Amino acid sequence: MSVHMNNKNIQQPIPVCVISGFLGSGKTTLLNHILNGDHGLNITVMVNDFGAIDIDSQLLEKQEGNSISLSNGCICCSIQNDLVYELQNLLDKQDGPPEYIVIETSGVSDPSKIINTMRYPQLRDRFQIDTVLTLVNAESINDIEGQVKQLAMAQLDAADIIVINKTDCATSEQVAQIHKDWLYPSARVIETSYANVPLHILFDQAAKNRTVGMEGEQPLYHLSKPLEQDHSKLFQTWSWRSEQPVCINKLRSAISQLPKHIYRAKGIFYTQQLPETRLVLQHVGNRQEWDRNHQWSTSPHTELVVIGAADSFDPEQLQATFDDCVF
Repeated sequence: MSVHMNNKNIQQPIPVCVISGFLGSGKTTLLNHILNGDHGLNITVMVNDFGAIDIDSQLLEKQEGNSISLSNGCICCSIQNDLVYELQNLLDKQDGPPEYIVIETSGVSDPSKIINTMRYPQLRDRFQIDTVLTLVNAESINDIEGQVKQLAMAQLDAADIIVINKTDCATSEQVAQIHKDWLYPSARVIETSYANVPLHILFDQAAKNRTVGMEGEQPLYHLSKPLEQDHSKLFQTWSWRSEQPVCINKLRSAISQLPKHIYRAKGIFYTQQLPETRLVLQHVGNRQEWDRNHQWSTSPHTELVVIGAADSFDPEQLQATFDDCVF
């Protein structure tokens, strides 16, 4: 008796792109580039923010219900079960599962642990790692030291593609130093500004699979051993929220005086000078980037998250400094 198999009836694994990168490397910018790109795929984005307030998912420009927040913890440590739960929920969506999933890890996550999670028995036949992409901040990565550097190296070791981002803010010497000190000679590297990664690099194979189906074995990834310690303990996080408007000048001064070992500050602000505008801050190292191109879609408010090295700042002092910015 002969058996005829129709490839259309075979349930293909959903491709998954894992986006990693140290704090301030440009992951949210890349997500917005993907969500607004011309790729023709039904994409669900899963966003992990390390902190009590989830800022990153609020900064996505085009959500349409396809954004899942995994907040207040590290996706590869304390909320790993949440990731498994949400992935299983996607399979049972009433309108069908997505064609593609993008998982943005927090800046303190080890992506190899996420890849290993996708090999769990309940997930491995339904999801397939398509791409692991790690972003690098060309301006600041050479300043990372100590145990935190080990985490940044683990993020690079797990990557299929490495994006050296913010090259417009770095010298050619700095970029060359990144290649020399951080990357294997065989690494696939893209150098870019504003995380403008060509989308066909991410989605060409996914689009092909959607049309003709996949054959043969799933690709194997040669992963470095995941970091054993809870590396989230290398970091300290603090958040601040206010319903009252703040003074822009005082706010800028407070941000510029943040301690040296604060790696990242990001937030949305309700200001006295521009009450109708949602002011967005992205602060990395000594650089402040302010965006005033968005109107409020919710009640005006201020939310700020600060992430630094463990014991690098006094939360009470920060509280007093930012409370003083309120009118």
